[in-house]
Amino acid sequence: MKQKRLNDIEFNCNNGLRADRVNYKILKSLREINFKYLAFGVESGNNKILKNLKKGETIEQNETAIRDSLRLGFKVTLFFLVGSPGETVNDVHDSFKFALRYPVFDTRFYNIVPFPATELYNWAKSNDYLLSDSDYYLNHFSHWDNVPIFATPELSEKQRKQLLMKARRIRKKFDTNQ
Repeated sequence: MKQKRLNDIEFNCNNGLRADRVNYKILKSLREINFKYLAFGVESGNNKILKNLKKGETIEQNETAIRDSLRLGFKVTLFFLVGSPGETVNDVHDSFKFALRYPVFDTRFYNIVPFPATELYNWAKSNDYLLSDSDYYLNHFSHWDNVPIFATPELSEKQRKQLLMKARRIRKKFDTNQ
């Protein structure tokens, strides 16, 4: 791409990069070939939850990738999940603090959805954590909704709703950047 000098084309990674798969050199190369916008699937501001999710990344890796991206002038969006297995109110607040720590373009918090035939779904179903049948929530709910799909001993349905509402307010803090 660099050799072809496609300078009049802007490139973006809207769906997210893995922080553990980039470094300053790679990010600099992306910037040089006219990438302008990157997103990172941080998922949580807590290493315990990243481990529960089997993410294979750490907070430290995410922070390095975000700092490097911002230093290079990228517009950056961060993606987080609310209500992951084992997550507590304090863990979600770690994510809120992480999201507010950097001058990013946008931050998005998603209501975690256990899709049938996934490990998350099997875990939620086997522990009787689902709040409705999958046929219902897959047709009526969204990852953007403030309607929890499951509840755990660590996070009740009411707590999840409150945290999803707070996440929405945090995202609005970034709306002026768009």
